[in-house]
Amino acid sequence: ELLVNSQTLAQSNIAFENELKKAMRINLQVKVIFIKIVNYKHINMYIGSERFYALLKKATIFLHTLSQKNKLHASVYYLNDYLYALPTEGQSDEQINNVLNKLEKYFSQTFFVENAKINIATRICVIRTPEDVASYENMLYVSRIFHRLLDPTGVPQWYKDHASDKTFIIKNNIEKILERAINEKRFDVYYQPIYNVQTKSFSSAEALVRLNDKE
Repeated sequence: ELLVNSQTLAQSNIAFENELKKAMRINLQVKVIFIKIVNYKHINMYIGSERFYALLKKATIFLHTLSQKNKLHASVYYLNDYLYALPTEGQSDEQINNVLNKLEKYFSQTFFVENAKINIATRICVIRTPEDVASYENMLYVSRIFHRLLDPTGVPQWYKDHASDKTFIIKNNIEKILERAINEKRFDVYYQPIYNVQTKSFSSAEALVRLNDKE
């Protein structure tokens, strides 16, 4: 098993999953800061993947230094797909917010790669276990989709601030809701005829699909 990602020099997704399993097995309270780079396609097209990963190595060094200075007691993990994870243990919300401010400041700067100016767009979110996410599988699931759920402001956010919002809950669970609807046949189909005024007859129909789900 590779425990270090050679492209970024951060700990690998395998190492993260192993540590996450251990923490959740003993119900350890952990706050994980996830950092997703959302404009990676544009950056890759602009400077190429080799120079992009050179930039990410510098980001890894920054995150490692930040973790040490703020005594987060954790390694820096790169989970592939331009997603970092920075677990914290024993930190107050105020201390985490201080770290988030530094992350926002760092990633909002203009980076220079061989005279090319690069702006990195991120979604940064703190997810707590077991308060926000109780299972290992759900934590991995949320880590892959959280960037599509948050407000697209670029400002770091807490998962807990959205967890009670109905729209957020639906967006967060939409894949599971659709899977449940297919398995349990929760779709109702209604056909609406379309009338042709020239021929004075029904010429076709539209199908309206309704999803019946308690969420």
